[in-house]
Amino acid sequence: MTDLLVENARLRAQLQAALELVGEAAHDLGTPLMSLQLRLHRLRTLLPPDTQAREGLASAEREATRMGRLVHDLLDLSRLSAGRLSLELEELDLAALAHEVAERFADQAAAGAAPLVLHTSGPVRGLWDRQRLDRVATNLLSNALKFGQGQPVEVHVLAEGSRVRLVVRDHGMGIPLESQGRLFRRFERLGDTGHPGSGLGLYIVRQLVEAHGGTVHVSSRPGDGATFTVELPSSPP
Repeated sequence: MTDLLVENARLRAQLQAALELVGEAAHDLGTPLMSLQLRLHRLRTLLPPDTQAREGLASAEREATRMGRLVHDLLDLSRLSAGRLSLELEELDLAALAHEVAERFADQAAAGAAPLVLHTSGPVRGLWDRQRLDRVATNLLSNALKFGQGQPVEVHVLAEGSRVRLVVRDHGMGIPLESQGRLFRRFERLGDTGHPGSGLGLYIVRQLVEAHGGTVHVSSRPGDGATFTVELPSSPP
């Protein structure tokens, strides 16, 4: 029994060391990737619309953005595994933040002919970590556009007393009931979907939401899309 405990401790230490190395690499990759995204965007805006070169640059920009999301997910994974995730709270309008994130996905939505519709009824204010909730909204919208099969994607931001909701709904392939319970696990993917992914996006979403004292759940039926609902207190505990 003692040998087994020692071996488990050794394996955990090796895993933690590997995750820290991943985090350091992700941190180093973040700045050049951001620079690449900005350069591609600037080049694309200098070209005439509806040209093959501009479409090629738009595709390269989307791939660079996807790589950037993966780098951020790996960085968050490293911090979560090491217990070093800390929130930087500030007064924040969640409706305005959702609008900013939706704007970043406008080109991707247009390329996939998937209308992106944002529903808000005014400012929804609270005390949150801007960067972390940006990650939450980004990962949920990325998934919705990826699996939405070109159908509309809806984003709702609602205030209900001392709690708020961020709801992202697609009208795509949906998720089997037996698979929904494992969606938020680390490195979990729903089989061979034909879409690239690390299996980290929803895991990161759950961890960041729970760090704010909130919850996230999914409601879905095959062929009827999926709805992800994030509930947050106006001020984390």
